[in-house]
Amino acid sequence: MLSWIRRKPIPHKGRLTPEFDRVYHYHSRKTAGSSLNAAFLSAFAGKCVTVKALAGAPKRRIAGEIGPAVGWYERLIKSGSFAYALHIRRSIH
Repeated sequence: MLSWIRRKPIPHKGRLTPEFDRVYHYHSRKTAGSSLNAAFLSAFAGKCVTVKALAGAPKRRIAGEIGPAVGWYERLIKSGSFAYALHIRRSIH
């Protein structure tokens, strides 16, 4: 009855889905971005990875099961060297 849940997902040859191969989250204030970052980081890099752990990692990059998670490292983000990237906009005031 629930056999469709147990099947292994179809591999997308290095892509998240057939259409997308990475996620870039530009977090502006008051948009529930912290919750989104926590969900994406746990999905991409593992349950024990937090934004604080990512901020303390060398080059702000953590290798994950799906692909690397990158935070605030503009060179890696611009080159597309990530599966999940985040950039948290600093407060203007």
